[in-house]
Amino acid sequence: YFSSIGLGFMFLEIAIIHKFILYLDHPIYAVTVVIATILLSSGIGSLISQRFSVEGNWKSSAVLLVAVFSIIYSISLKHIISTTLGWEFSQRLMLSIALLTPVGFFMGMPFPMGIRYLEATKGSKFIPWAWGVNGAFSVVGSILAALLALGAGFSGVIFAAAVLYASAFSSIYFSAHRQP
Repeated sequence: YFSSIGLGFMFLEIAIIHKFILYLDHPIYAVTVVIATILLSSGIGSLISQRFSVEGNWKSSAVLLVAVFSIIYSISLKHIISTTLGWEFSQRLMLSIALLTPVGFFMGMPFPMGIRYLEATKGSKFIPWAWGVNGAFSVVGSILAALLALGAGFSGVIFAAAVLYASAFSSIYFSAHRQP
């Protein structure tokens, strides 16, 4: 679970940064807008996720929503960007923020909810491992995203992020529904 969301987060972030380089006229603008928007909205999503229970039969639907958003982005982002590329920079900037905020919001939920679920089901002894696994795969994810993009393109990297988030969803879903 934690390796999948670590890789998926980085795959999605790196691919989206690349997609927005042309759209926002310069790599510095794309990196700044994408990272700031995703981190701010994922922080808000993380905060809001405290309101959801992870006890009992947690369905991990926030993880599945990130997978769905990833597939939608993989399919529609190219069309949205090409349609609005002629807009003024300020309009493209606002649209970028509007496009990134929902996915960033839901990207912020899986990790804290997974930590709370882990604590509720296995106790706190595995939490440092979850942090470590997630952090290690996040670092590796940025390199793997670039390598995967060489062969599959950045739309392929976004699709791979969807697969990773779907994998994280299934690991929690089947873990929560396993008969003792």
